Amino acid sequence: WRVHDSTLLRFNTARGFRKPALNSKRGDPAIYGASYPHTELDPEIVWSYQAGLDTNILRYANLKTTFFYHEARKAWDGQVNDGDFIRKGVEVALRTVPLYDLSLGVSTTYVHKRPETGGSDLTYLWKFLAEYDNPDVAEIQLFGYLVGYDKFISSPGDNGKSDNLVWDLSLNRKLWQQGGLSADGFFVVRNLFNASQYSWDAYPNTDRWLEAGLRFHF
Repeated sequence: WRVHDSTLLRFNTARGFRKPALNSKRGDPAIYGASYPHTELDPEIVWSYQAGLDTNILRYANLKTTFFYHEARKAWDGQVNDGDFIRKGVEVALRTVPLYDLSLGVSTTYVHKRPETGGSDLTYLWKFLAEYDNPDVAEIQLFGYLVGYDKFISSPGDNGKSDNLVWDLSLNRKLWQQGGLSADGFFVVRNLFNASQYSWDAYPNTDRWLEAGLRFHF
């Protein structure tokens, strides 16, 4: 519902499902042995309700908010369908308008999870962006994210690492264009500062690594 030239209200509802991961349902004999598979796992069924606001009413920025409420039935935790969960939370994103081709953005997501068996916990996510975008020069992005895991994802015994910002730096530049054909070159430094961000120390995130290549558009 467009309530103003610069403001849009959104509401939607949906019903869907989430399938168990393949290694949860079939197991990985190399790690867990032949006794691990849980072939009886069923998909998680979810009713989702969301409402939000998109607005440019702020003079120099765009604001986007989303409130959500998810009812998950037959929720699974990797081994069993562990009853029902309620997940509710909010997402807020703010992005400035470009000034001399430079724009800044920040967003956050908070998710409150409550199982039918009692107890609850909170997961949060922060994202940060600085972008320089000039078609005649290049597109440069500095992107950072931070995750706080809840106890349903990372228990104390998992020795997870959170509250560390992971930064990626990317450069994209148009190299050639003729008619409907064009080629872009890109170069990305992932995990720029070698930060640790993982839910379980058995699977730590990758240290700094590089990515480069060409993209062709036609």
